Amino acid sequence: MITGEMVWKKSLQTHGSAGPSGLDARGWRRLLSSTICGSGASDLCSALAALARKLATTTCHHLDAFTACRLIPLDKKPGCRPIGIGEVIRRVVGKCIMAVVKEDVRRVAGNLQVCAGQQAGGEAAIHAMREIFAQEDCEAVLLVDARNVFNSINRKTMLHNIKIKCPSLATYADNTYSEPSNLYVNRSGSNKARVLESREGTTQGDPVAMAMYALGMSVLQDVIAFEKTKVKQVAYADDLSGAGKLQDLSHWWGLIQANGPTIGYTPNAAKSFLIVKPEHYDGTVNIFSGSGVVVTKEGQRHLGAVIGTEEYKKEYVG
Repeated sequence: MITGEMVWKKSLQTHGSAGPSGLDARGWRRLLSSTICGSGASDLCSALAALARKLATTTCHHLDAFTACRLIPLDKKPGCRPIGIGEVIRRVVGKCIMAVVKEDVRRVAGNLQVCAGQQAGGEAAIHAMREIFAQEDCEAVLLVDARNVFNSINRKTMLHNIKIKCPSLATYADNTYSEPSNLYVNRSGSNKARVLESREGTTQGDPVAMAMYALGMSVLQDVIAFEKTKVKQVAYADDLSGAGKLQDLSHWWGLIQANGPTIGYTPNAAKSFLIVKPEHYDGTVNIFSGSGVVVTKEGQRHLGAVIGTEEYKKEYVG
């Protein structure tokens, strides 16, 4: 299904800065679509299509140049977020792969992980949690935050899960993530870059990264499912949110803490919020005592929206 025409279309949709090679998306679009290149542009599109098909169907080796990234450390104030900027050619190929396997990924990820390409997935998660919180039998909503998950999710476990759950993506994922990627860090005042190895997590900006993450997280979601915890829940990538009774939420939180780190999902209690209805606030302090979770009866941001009292919503919007 991947043709030169598909590569051409995906290249026009690709933007961003360059990887270690120094050729950014604008340069690649010129090579792949400019009439100045004549038939060379069409030939290059066909060659990249052949490369994509091979990476998706055949075990390949020596892909160091294809998977290499330029590493940018962003200051989170406090903390640091490492951003690996991959090669544009990898982004174009990744978009072609996802165009073919996206329906498989959606089906496997299900309707409780809404980052796998579902239409308006974020909005669905926001409205679902808001409606559940408004129900009489719901006592609180727990919003779980995790530490730097995209860069720390267990790669070996993730690839194993993808092989079983989504075989159409497995070969490409294994080719690009089974071996460590080289990360090049430019040092000021030096012409030589320092090279680090990326052994865990996914690459920022890689079109298949979100799909791989969703499939990797599905194992944890099976463990904390509603059938086992009585907690109504939804996830947008690493943002887990659950709603229900306080005792059930306490059990749910315990399962996340016990099972999350084995796949690289380490919950961060200091940035996790329990939004509780005012009439249940006193009981919450006892149940979640010592957990480190921030308890509030006012409200908190949820995926760019807000859950809480009407007064807090107005304050947030203001």
